[in-house]
Amino acid sequence: MINSSLKILVFQHIAVEDPGIFCQFMIEDGITWDTVELDTEEQIPELDKYGALIVMGGPMDVWEETKFSWLLKRENGY
Repeated sequence: MINSSLKILVFQHIAVEDPGIFCQFMIEDGITWDTVELDTEEQIPELDKYGALIVMGGPMDVWEETKFSWLLKRENGY
């Protein structure tokens, strides 16, 4: 078993691109995680309580800020 005190932050860009099978792996290893759904404009929490970051894919390209507004830099620097 992996260190059960590990907490992971997941950035999800669209509902169909979730952590999938990784959720089962994390459960089996006693790892907890929080998911931020960027496409619904959820706020990114303070990062210091997380030991890792998983960034899921999505349909967007980095130059499509008009179509996918969450790609823009936020005021808090994230």
